[in-house]
Amino acid sequence: MGWVVTSIERTAYPRFKRLITAHELHLFFSPTRDELEWAAGTTDADEHLLALLLMVSRADRTAKHHRGLVRKRVGVAYDQAEARRIAEQSIRKEAAAKYRPADLINIALEKVVEAGLELPGCSTFDKMASKIRTEVNASICVGIHDRMSPLQRSELLRLLEERDGDGTTLFNRLKKPAKGPSWSHFKNLTKRMEWLDSLGDSAVWMNGVAARKITEYAGEADAGDAPALRDYTPVKRLALIACLVPQGHDARP
Repeated sequence: MGWVVTSIERTAYPRFKRLITAHELHLFFSPTRDELEWAAGTTDADEHLLALLLMVSRADRTAKHHRGLVRKRVGVAYDQAEARRIAEQSIRKEAAAKYRPADLINIALEKVVEAGLELPGCSTFDKMASKIRTEVNASICVGIHDRMSPLQRSELLRLLEERDGDGTTLFNRLKKPAKGPSWSHFKNLTKRMEWLDSLGDSAVWMNGVAARKITEYAGEADAGDAPALRDYTPVKRLALIACLVPQGHDARP
């Protein structure tokens, strides 16, 4: 799968509004007297004064100088390598529990701002979040897979092939929510729990996996059917099915 771009509107990355009223332009984008005095004191020509205030100078050397002045003015340092390091570290830490790329990007933005560094481009955060999220999710799936015995893996995969009494797969039975723990349903509910227990100890499989991740993976599995699950890699297929098992225990009597 290729890189899927996260909409900037879903993140806290600073951006201009698409439409700006004349009042907003005057209120938020007109230089204050203090800013005018500061810019006038650091430039030696009218065109440089305007360029500094607008940051659209055509001369590369002048533009670079102006960027340095603006960074000093707003109190940020330019260190893209350090900014990327902080962003990657925070994304990798949070990706173990959070699923949405926008959430990961927002956390990285917060950490870079806290460090007083100029933000890299939004696409840098987006690509980084996508790459690290894929790596972390793959590692979680491998961990779940490796904590199963070969027999347990075989039994879970069998759910996609073996048919139940109604002709649907046993995977469909796993997905089907148990009826409430009323007295009339008690016997069937007990049988369901015994069947789930026979599949293996899901607490061992999920050791160290964030509850939110288990819920998200279970939801992904529940949204598909047996043919759809067969399209996943064997490791991810097993991990998704395994995450449905503890959900089935929620109605334990």
